[in-house]
Amino acid sequence: MNVKFKRIREAGVPQKERIVFSVSADAEIGNYLVLITGLASDGSPFSGRHASFWFPDKKVKAGDLVVLYTMNGSAKSVSNEDGSSSHFFYWGLAETKLGKPQIGIVLLRASEWEKGVPSAEVSS
Repeated sequence: MNVKFKRIREAGVPQKERIVFSVSADAEIGNYLVLITGLASDGSPFSGRHASFWFPDKKVKAGDLVVLYTMNGSAKSVSNEDGSSSHFFYWGLAETKLGKPQIGIVLLRASEWEKGVPSAEVSS
């Protein structure tokens, strides 16, 4: 994967909780999604009733940082002095999620997918 988990910063702190990712090679960040997950006693993730965030389509380059805040906000990018960029995204969650015991994240690359939409038909 060209986008790598780097760290969770200020977990459990409202308006500051965020996840930081580094970009190791040019990528389409819209191919990635983040899942909040439970953690088993051995540290492995498991599913449950947790939130997910799919990044919007945007090209990122090697050396860039991607920062995902769990709070509300508007996406933006800034140029860094070294020529890289930092890209800020906002999940829009009503409360912090990552400062709780046995909670972590999973980063997935999903460049191919299908969607399903319920039909308007009523079965009898």
